[in-house]
Amino acid sequence: MALPRVYDIAKELGIDTNEALAKLKDLGEYVKSGSSTIAPPVAKKLRDAFPNAKPKAEEPKAAPAAPAPAAAPAAPAAPAAPAAKVQDVKIEEAPRTYNSSTELLEAITGIASDAPLCMTCGVKMRASGACYVCEGCGNTSGCS
Repeated sequence: MALPRVYDIAKELGIDTNEALAKLKDLGEYVKSGSSTIAPPVAKKLRDAFPNAKPKAEEPKAAPAAPAPAAAPAAPAAPAAPAAKVQDVKIEEAPRTYNSSTELLEAITGIASDAPLCMTCGVKMRASGACYVCEGCGNTSGCS
């Protein structure tokens, strides 16, 4: 059997959850919130603390309304107004982003560099002497 939650016991007793939490605190039980579970002996203590509590009477649910009888078909409706003219939309390419100066130089000059990608962040590295340096995270290609 699942452990009861404080708000379930409060609903059963017809009291507010905050009132139940306050009573549990007075009884020396540590409970964080109304959705906390409590052991069966603690639930019994809480029920015993409110001997005159009566569960709230639930309001009867309204019976679903009967569907309205279908009306007799009326005269044919007038033709609908012509649909609005569809406009052509020009779709533009999103602006290109450059993650490093190497990629920017490649775009400007049109010449691809042979720089490796960073093993840590994946950004194309830039040449720095005989080595390569990542502008994204600062890693080097192993040179000292």
